[in-house]
Amino acid sequence: AVFKIISFSSGSQANGNGFGKALLDYVNFRKGNKIEADDLDACKESGIKILSDINGNHYEAVAQEFYTESGEVMQGQEDIDQLYQDWSQDFTITGSGQGKQRNLTHMLLSSDVEPTQRNANNVLAAAQKTLWEEFGQFGFEYIYVLHTDTEHPHVHVSLKNYNNLTKRKLRLDRHDLLRVRTEFAGQLVERGLKKHIATLRRDRPTTLLKVQDTISKIKNQEKLIRKTINESDFYRRPSQLS
Repeated sequence: AVFKIISFSSGSQANGNGFGKALLDYVNFRKGNKIEADDLDACKESGIKILSDINGNHYEAVAQEFYTESGEVMQGQEDIDQLYQDWSQDFTITGSGQGKQRNLTHMLLSSDVEPTQRNANNVLAAAQKTLWEEFGQFGFEYIYVLHTDTEHPHVHVSLKNYNNLTKRKLRLDRHDLLRVRTEFAGQLVERGLKKHIATLRRDRPTTLLKVQDTISKIKNQEKLIRKTINESDFYRRPSQLS
């Protein structure tokens, strides 16, 4: 059972978007048809939303279903834009005043299971329950989405750090991280995935290496998103996605 903090991000920049908005886009779209280099400009001009990978390949972005802490099902750019607009009202609330503001936290929950639909559904259900027990019931707002584009199914989470109920921001130390991971492991066991749960001492070296490799790839993807934001029309409104 894996629970990791991938990154923190500020919610907005002078242009009103910023990396926080890109994070919501990133986790809630998947790669569709590959776009050849000769067709890239035409796709941009037509308003098609595009995802790029660290190897310089480009794909049509396909919207995935994602979920809120209350279980509401959302999908597509319009829902993402509305969510961002709602959350951004709290992005001006400062924390300690030191360093960059942390408005959003990008988390990952994963398990070393075979990539079957049943296992993916169980990982999603375990993540859903874990997130509610650890964050949702205490007033935190977040969205989460299942990804099946790697060797093992995993769940991305974008959590708004400011809690409107407690009027405080999220703070997690290593004990909190262990508690969340333990809860997630327990939820996986309840769903019949006990043999895929690593011991709750330090992760075995081979498992840790796999996790670090996955985290590294995700961080590289986030760096690419930051670069894309600076280059131009990352936020151009897409045409209707099929």
